[in-house]
Amino acid sequence: MSDFLWIEDFEGDLRATVDQVFGLAGCPTAMPDLKAWLGAHGITLKTTFFDAYRLVRDPSQLAAIDYVVIDIDLKPYEDYDLDDPQAVAEIDRFLREKRYLKDSAGHTEPLGPAWRAAVSELKKVAGYHIFTELLIEAGFPKRHILFCSNHGDQLTSIASAFEAAKLAAPVIYTKRDETVRRWIADKQADAYSVLRRGILMGCAAAEDLMDRRGDDGLVFSLFFKREDEPEWPPGPASPDYVRDYLASMTALLPLCAPTSTEQRKQRYRILLHALSREWDNRAKVNHLPDKSTYMASYGTILKEVRNWASHTQLLDDLSEADVAFIFMADLRAMFAFPRECQPHERLLLGLLGRTFGELAEGVTADLIGADAEGRRLPLDRIYFETKRMLGERRSADDNDPYYDQLIRELEKDTPNRVDERDRQFFLQSLYRMFWFYPSRMRRVKYGWTPVSDTGEATLFRHCDFSRTQRESFAFQLARRILIRAFPESFASLANPA
Repeated sequence: MSDFLWIEDFEGDLRATVDQVFGLAGCPTAMPDLKAWLGAHGITLKTTFFDAYRLVRDPSQLAAIDYVVIDIDLKPYEDYDLDDPQAVAEIDRFLREKRYLKDSAGHTEPLGPAWRAAVSELKKVAGYHIFTELLIEAGFPKRHILFCSNHGDQLTSIASAFEAAKLAAPVIYTKRDETVRRWIADKQADAYSVLRRGILMGCAAAEDLMDRRGDDGLVFSLFFKREDEPEWPPGPASPDYVRDYLASMTALLPLCAPTSTEQRKQRYRILLHALSREWDNRAKVNHLPDKSTYMASYGTILKEVRNWASHTQLLDDLSEADVAFIFMADLRAMFAFPRECQPHERLLLGLLGRTFGELAEGVTADLIGADAEGRRLPLDRIYFETKRMLGERRSADDNDPYYDQLIRELEKDTPNRVDERDRQFFLQSLYRMFWFYPSRMRRVKYGWTPVSDTGEATLFRHCDFSRTQRESFAFQLARRILIRAFPESFASLANPA
């Protein structure tokens, strides 16, 4: 869900306005409760011009906003603001700067008749000043701003304000116009905006984790071998370096979505290079003390992403959901987040669910099974099918190869010019890698376990994939990627959560 700034002073029916604009029924009417309620829906509400003006002039607050909905006619301030000398001085300074008060020498008494008349003039076009501050001073994209107002009598005033500034006036809709609801619904579900917001939130959460837990919050060093490193923690896993790493990812995601398919590919390609750059040959899953873990799965995924992004075209056409999956795996491998879903993960998991479909919790738990006999995940079949694709050749890395090693062998034989079928096969294999390491593969001496054509041999021992910990990230991720990983097995089971 994208984050909105809504600037609205509710001169009409409050509940009707909320329903008309955002399609949300049953809101509370007390203003503090309403602001909190809308905040839970990703909407920051400002009810006066100066309250909104302060936010849009604050880069740190504006960075948390994806879209802005503005009324034309806005109450400039709350009555209690006039009891604050600093607030009065701020209002007075603005009125003189924008020439609503012509007396620049300051002889007009604040709160006097001329001053209040100037405030009344400002009220009619307050939305114009918010718009120009966003567009000109903050560089906020015009297509991320919507004007909607029921003050039809003020359209002449605001049109004149835009004309005087030699700016093209935006379209101004009434709040009951169906275009408003459609625009907001489209922006709330916009895949790029959701991805960007989730990555920004995730990077901020990782920094906060390091601030609170120090070295314990960063676990990337587990993928390195201490005796092979001249310093410890190794450079790529040092806190200062990781903070720069997080900052580099957020810098690669501007507010505006790419406008063409080629721009989109290029942006995600650059992001993947930045995200996976430290998963080079020094960082190895084999260095983990326990390789039958989710961390091993996440690390394996990132190792492949790093290799493919650097040396192939296999990841040149990713969806926003694909990027979200890789990003979440990266943060889980590098940072000691609690097992429960974090806010950025809930946001990004929603994107995966909308893109791939998601299974209900009970259905997911049944497919995972309570024991090895009850498991319905087709891991053995997928493994043996993949192995047969290699024929009788041995893995270069291991007599008894893991699934990712099989995929790596297949990738080596893939031509430099890959087709769409290649891309889909290898991308799907990234999702399948989540399942294989926690399933604790049964190693067979000398490798290449004999198997019938039906692939009925059991090579993978049971793992419950946190089926009894349904609030965990691992289980919630499983719900959203089962169909993506095994579409031929589970697509027909998709249903709303």
